[in-house]
Amino acid sequence: MLKVEAWVYVGSHGGMQMVPLRVGRQVAQACRLLRTHTIRVIQIPMVNMFLVTAVKVAATHLGVCVILKYQWAPLGACILAFMIKNILTLLILIFVLLNSCDSSKNNQVQQIIIPASIDSLENLQVYPLLDNSSLDTVILERVLTIKSNEEVYFEGYINLFDVDDKNNIFVVIQNPSKIDIKVYDSLGNYKTKIGRLGRGPGEFQSIGSIDVFNDKIYVLDTRLQKVVVYSTIDYSLIHENKLNSTNHLGGMSSVMRAREISVLKDDVILLKYESNIGSNDYRRIFYYKLSKDGSTIENKVLDLENYFLYLPETQLNLPLKPPFLRNSLVALSQKGLIFTSWNEDLLIKAHDEMGNYKYSFYYPYTKSSLSLSELNFSREEQNLIIKHGLPDTWPAIHTIEVSSDDKVWISTITDSDSTYDWWISDLKGELLATFSKPGYRNNRKVYRKPLIKIKNGYFYEHEFDFNQGIDRIIKYKINLKIRV
Repeated sequence: MLKVEAWVYVGSHGGMQMVPLRVGRQVAQACRLLRTHTIRVIQIPMVNMFLVTAVKVAATHLGVCVILKYQWAPLGACILAFMIKNILTLLILIFVLLNSCDSSKNNQVQQIIIPASIDSLENLQVYPLLDNSSLDTVILERVLTIKSNEEVYFEGYINLFDVDDKNNIFVVIQNPSKIDIKVYDSLGNYKTKIGRLGRGPGEFQSIGSIDVFNDKIYVLDTRLQKVVVYSTIDYSLIHENKLNSTNHLGGMSSVMRAREISVLKDDVILLKYESNIGSNDYRRIFYYKLSKDGSTIENKVLDLENYFLYLPETQLNLPLKPPFLRNSLVALSQKGLIFTSWNEDLLIKAHDEMGNYKYSFYYPYTKSSLSLSELNFSREEQNLIIKHGLPDTWPAIHTIEVSSDDKVWISTITDSDSTYDWWISDLKGELLATFSKPGYRNNRKVYRKPLIKIKNGYFYEHEFDFNQGIDRIIKYKINLKIRV
């Protein structure tokens, strides 16, 4: 009986199990190890190439994905490494594997190269992007459209919106001379409006962010730098507070202003700040925790790199923000987790409510190639891009969202200039479903996320096209087509 002995690391990255694998005498045990999960990360010394072949064969017939990470073995492992005396022995080994493993599936083994910067992360889980035929499919059924009409005329454009637990929709309409929040029920019937233009209690100069959480509506006035809170029950004003950011921002408080408000939990309210200092440099975004009374900036939660500006030589022209720029994306879950992604790669990081890193999940993804000819820029703008550098590819991710049932929705940039591919996973990154949706990558706005909410089984999206006169909120029912 052939005896093979080598040290093999079996398990997900960050929690590997090191076991002596005696292929031949304990082939069944090896197969059981491979059956444990649908993806394996196996780290094996370079000298054990026949064992590599055996593992590939076993994984193929088990229908699992194996990531082989080769490394030079320490001297002791080299001494223990198995020796194959002739080709006949190898054939016997493969025959034993074929007859010891379940051959009901015949998926090809996938070898994945993980970038070193990602592979070094702690608590990293690597997943393959599965073929669409192996995942459930989402079908979005349009059920409601909210837009300006004769009954409710919008004196301005839709700037923001959010949805409460009863599927009431809160739409921010504003122009330089008028501002309010219009409220619609789940069927699209107009109910009332909240707020107005002004500087007094319950009045606004510029609504930069809105977040509906439980029975409260949190509104951030970016010009007056105040937080206003309303009730979703009777739409009355609960309280408002002017932000006091001097203690924690210090001298930066004069150049950094709160841009976005997000409620993670009842007692955890986050404010997003953006730096606007420096030249041709990456901007940064910061998340700070807001005190319970909504007045004082407390500790910093996140410090993230943001997009790069293409600055023209003359100050008469505005900075260029091309759609291919890399930027940081943030999404919150109702379980108190903060998900972030630098969208260069299909890598998602999870943090707790204080910003402490918890874990990551990564999908190897082939990014779409990028050429200057496909971009709608003037000759002057093209020369500016060439001067500062054009990436070879588009970023991997368009946007990320977390639904109310704690699923991570990831929109990826594809080779098509008019379609995004969406991937839905659980909070740990295991893929559940996928679908494609129209969207134009050349229209990406790197300075703000697309206006999308996924709540209570519905997908809400803001559609805007100035040239075609489109400015509306679309509500889709999420239908799941189960893979047979």
